[in-house]
Amino acid sequence: MNSGEAEEDRVERLVPRSALHEHEESAEQFVWATGVTLALAGFALVGGRPRATRALMAVAVVGTIVVGVLALRVGHAGGALVYVHGAAAAYSSPAPHSR
Repeated sequence: MNSGEAEEDRVERLVPRSALHEHEESAEQFVWATGVTLALAGFALVGGRPRATRALMAVAVVGTIVVGVLALRVGHAGGALVYVHGAAAAYSSPAPHSR
């Protein structure tokens, strides 16, 4: 998984720290929610009691919706880094010529 840590060093001089922090925090919430939802879905698949299995499946469905919303938040924050704060400029400078 590419976490963006290497890119942070490259763009931090161009964008406000608060914007980077917002994107980073959103990404962490997304990853945790994804893991928890995956675990709940896994427990539902191996669950023994029908009532507990149905409850776990319902919670996993809600978790999937939450994960979708969090993915939109991460994407929006990342887009703001590029389109509002100009993070792409860190990659658009000409490369030094070697002789």
